[in-house]
Amino acid sequence: MLRIRVKAEEYLDAGAKEMWLIDGVKRTATVYKADGTVTVLASAGILTSPLLPGFALPLDEYFAGE
Repeated sequence: MLRIRVKAEEYLDAGAKEMWLIDGVKRTATVYKADGTVTVLASAGILTSPLLPGFALPLDEYFAGE
């Protein structure tokens, strides 16, 4: 997990506002934000972003396709 955290920090340091990591095994989505916030959403969560107004990805529907 440390390698993923380092990669997320590299993207954010390069100017990305957010980085999402979708884990199909754990059925989670982890959102890394430029302000240092890290949020983990479980499979019942809905992935949204202020960078994409109107976007909403229900994770249970996403993972149902696997």
